[in-house]
Amino acid sequence: MYRWWKRIQLDEKLSFAWARLIECFYWSVGYNFGPEFGYARRVLTAINAFITTIDDIYDFEWDGESTLKELELLTKLTKRWDTTELDQLPDYTKICFTDFYNEINEWTYLFDAFLEEGMWYHSGYKPSLAEYLDKAWLSISGHVLLTHLYFVHQNSMNDQDFKSLMTYSKILRLLATILRLADDMETSSYEMERGDNPKSIKCYMNDNGVSEEEAKEHIKISFSVYLYGDGHGAPSSYDKERLLFLFVNPIPL
Repeated sequence: MYRWWKRIQLDEKLSFAWARLIECFYWSVGYNFGPEFGYARRVLTAINAFITTIDDIYDFEWDGESTLKELELLTKLTKRWDTTELDQLPDYTKICFTDFYNEINEWTYLFDAFLEEGMWYHSGYKPSLAEYLDKAWLSISGHVLLTHLYFVHQNSMNDQDFKSLMTYSKILRLLATILRLADDMETSSYEMERGDNPKSIKCYMNDNGVSEEEAKEHIKISFSVYLYGDGHGAPSSYDKERLLFLFVNPIPL
């Protein structure tokens, strides 16, 4: 995975993007911990690394209306899967789209959700919790990861399985919503400080006029990656030690 990451050089081409390869690998190990799932771990690590970078592009500090138009064009090109207007994109979005085009087929719903959240930020709009979750269960990218996970584990697929994946069944949406709320429990304050979009905590605070602690009590869930903070976006020394213990340091005999 490290050789693949160095080959595409996304973190070097896009200086504002987070280099979170080992954290992405940690997620994939959680999904596929068996020794026979090495290929699945590689696929999901690559997917998660792309998702993290794409999310950073939509969250990147904007310079007004021009940046919004660039992101709208990026979303349109992704949905059309079209390279004919690529020259209209600035370098940072052109790099993202080109690498994405070369590696992965279609994530249009994810790009749509990222753009909608970006437009909220640009306009200063404060969504209700219900509005936020209607997009946020997509922008957390659980549907993308689970769909790829299904294909790397299955040798065949029947019509019912395919229909369930393509229509995003209720169970898939609920699982993605739980993941989003777990993420927001620890990342909300940090991301709001850097000027990101309102998260579920802030939306609930705005809806009900309550404190942050009261909102967190309402939306409380624990998850391994966020047990001691934002282990993916802003890893603490504990998170780094845990990753070293799991993947780098030799097992004591």
